Amino acid sequence: MRSRSFLLFGFAMLSMIAPAAAGCGDSDPGDAPGGAGGTGGGGSSQGGESSGTMTTSTGGGEPGCTTLAFEPLPESAIEWSGFPACDPQSGICIVYPAPMEHVGPVAMSPSGTAYAASNNTIASWKDGTGVVHRLPTKMAISSITAVSDSDVWAVGEGSLLAHFDGSIWTVSELPEPSALYGVWASGPNDVWTVGNFGAIGHYSGTWSAITLPDDPSLFAVHGTGPLDVWAVGSHSGIDGAVYHFDGMQWLEVPVDANEWLESVYAATPSDVWIAGRNGVVLRGNASGFVPVTIPVATSESQSFSSVWGTGPNDVWLLGDTDTLHFDGSTWTRLEPIGFTIAGRSATDIVAGAYTAANHWDGTVWKEDFGLSEPPLAQAWAAAPDDVWFVGGEGAVVRTDGEDIRRGKLGDRSLTAIWGSGPTDVWITDGDRVLRGDGETFCEVAVPATDSFGSYLTIAGSGPNDVWLLQSDAPPLHFDGSSWTPVGEDLNALSIVAFSPTEAWASGDNLLHWDGTTWDYPETDFSPANGRDESFGLLWGSGPTDLWVVRDVFLESPKFAHWDGSVFTEIDSVANSSGTLSGSAPNDVWSFGFDVLHYDGQTWADVPSGRLRVNASVATTEDVWAVGDHGLILRRSNSLGPP
Repeated sequence: MRSRSFLLFGFAMLSMIAPAAAGCGDSDPGDAPGGAGGTGGGGSSQGGESSGTMTTSTGGGEPGCTTLAFEPLPESAIEWSGFPACDPQSGICIVYPAPMEHVGPVAMSPSGTAYAASNNTIASWKDGTGVVHRLPTKMAISSITAVSDSDVWAVGEGSLLAHFDGSIWTVSELPEPSALYGVWASGPNDVWTVGNFGAIGHYSGTWSAITLPDDPSLFAVHGTGPLDVWAVGSHSGIDGAVYHFDGMQWLEVPVDANEWLESVYAATPSDVWIAGRNGVVLRGNASGFVPVTIPVATSESQSFSSVWGTGPNDVWLLGDTDTLHFDGSTWTRLEPIGFTIAGRSATDIVAGAYTAANHWDGTVWKEDFGLSEPPLAQAWAAAPDDVWFVGGEGAVVRTDGEDIRRGKLGDRSLTAIWGSGPTDVWITDGDRVLRGDGETFCEVAVPATDSFGSYLTIAGSGPNDVWLLQSDAPPLHFDGSSWTPVGEDLNALSIVAFSPTEAWASGDNLLHWDGTTWDYPETDFSPANGRDESFGLLWGSGPTDLWVVRDVFLESPKFAHWDGSVFTEIDSVANSSGTLSGSAPNDVWSFGFDVLHYDGQTWADVPSGRLRVNASVATTEDVWAVGDHGLILRRSNSLGPP
C-alpha cells in the first residue's frame, strides 16, 4: 500500500560539540573532540540566586539532584538480521531503533511475509524473525507490493523503481520523470505504478510509461486483474480524479468529490471503494460512484489514508482518528491502528502506524514491533568513546561506541547538552539548568529575569566560561562562581565559544564576543555585517575555522566560513535547517534534507537515505546523528572519506 511522507527538519533542537576545556571541580583538563557548537530548545524560564554551584542537602537524599541509572535500550520484539542497517552508498548506519526510523507503507506476500518501508529502508518479517535492507538510493519509498517472497516491488521519489528477487534489491527508474506514489501487481508480468503529472508505468517484462491528459496527481492504484485497474488522485490539488483501465485504454470516470482521493480498493470489477480527505468515501464501478454513508460515530473532517480488504464483506478504512471495518452489512469503529494496510486473508493483515507495525489475526490487532522511544534532540561528545544524546521525556542516552544505554532526568524534554569534560556536563530542559559529574546531576541556581521565555542552549570553552542563551532575555555568562546577564537579547539560537574572549552567536543576527561586548562582524557578502538576516547553526574547530549557515529561509541557503579575519560565502547550497558538526577543519558534516560533508576543500553531497535528523556530533572516530523515535545513526571514520 501507498504512503506519502514529507521530511521536516526543525531549526531549534540541532546539535554541536565543545572545544577542549577543563573538567568539573578539581579534575584535570580533558579534550572534547572536534570543535565547538550550540543549539536551541524550549520551555519557560526560571530564576534563582546568581550561583554556579549545585543545590545539595543532607539526610534523605539531595533535593534537585538525580543520579542517572543507565539501562540498555529496549530491544525489538522481532529478531532482525541485516541490522544495524547500513546505507550501501554512504556507510551511515541505523543503529537504533530496529529495524527503521518509522513504519511507512506496508505489504504482505501470499506466504504471509510482511514488508514495511521507511525512506530507503525495507524490512520483512514473519514468525518473529526478519531481515533489514537499505537500498542504494537517497529517494524515499512511498509504496510497496509483494507478488511473492522473490518478487517484490517498491516505488518512490525521483521515478524510483526497486525490485527484490528474494536475495538482493536492484534500483532503476521509470522512463517518465515523476514522483511515484502507488504500486500494485496482479502477477509477475502485470505491475502498475502511478505518480505526479499523470504518470502511469506498466511492467510486462519491461517497464513502459504513459502520461494522462491534464497531468493529474495520482496517489494510488489497485485492481482485480490485467483488464481491470483503477488509479485515483486529484486534479490541480483540488478535485478528485478517478481513472479506469479496461485492458485497452485509460478512461476518466467522473466523480462528485472536491477532495483529494488517497486510496482505492477493487473488491470486484463491479465493487470498487475509494477513500480520501475530509471523510470522503465512495463506492461504485466504471458506471459511476456514490458516497458511502457510515452510520457509526466518526469524525466528519478526518482524512482516510487507506482503504483495503479481502472482498466485499471485509473492507477496512484507515483514518486520522478512526479505524473502520465493514463486514458486508455492519460498520464497526475501532481505535486507530495505522495509515497504510495490506494482507493476504481476513485473518492475516498488517498495518503501518508510523511508530509501530500492527497485525490482525481475525480477532484482535496486536503490535508486531514498535518504535516508541522518545525523540532525541541534542548531541555532545566528551570523547570518541563517550558520546551523549538528550531528548524527550528526560531521556539521556550515552554510548562508549559499543553499548548504548539510557537514563532519565525528569519528565521534561531536554533541549541542550554541553560539557567542559566527562565530569562536568551541563543540560537544560528549557526551565532548569542541570550540572553533573557524568552520573549525578543537580539543579543550578540561575539569576531570575523579567522574561517569560526559556533557556535555549548552553555552551562554553571551559568550566569557568559558560554561556546560557535565553529567549526574550540577555544571555547569561558563568565565570566559574556566578552568573551575569550580558548586554541585550541576542535573538540567537546557536552559540560557540573558543575562549573567554572569543565566542559567536547566530539567529536573527550574526554576532561576535570579544570578551567585552557582542558586536556585528564584517562580512564580504550583503549585508556587510551580520545584521537582520536569518542565520542557522554554528560550528567551528577553533577561532580561525568557523562555519555558519546564512539565509536559512531562502530557497538556496549558503555556507559562510570565518578564517579569523573575514567571513566568506561558500558557493555551495547548505541545509537550511540541518545540523552542523565536525571533528577537524577537513571533516565537517551537515545532516538535513541531504547529508553534506566538507573535506577541507569543497562541500559534497553524501548519497544516503533521507532521515529525520535533529542533531549530530562528530569525533575523530565517528559521526553520530539522532532524531525522532530514538533514532541513532553512526558512520565510522574507518570507512575513509565519504
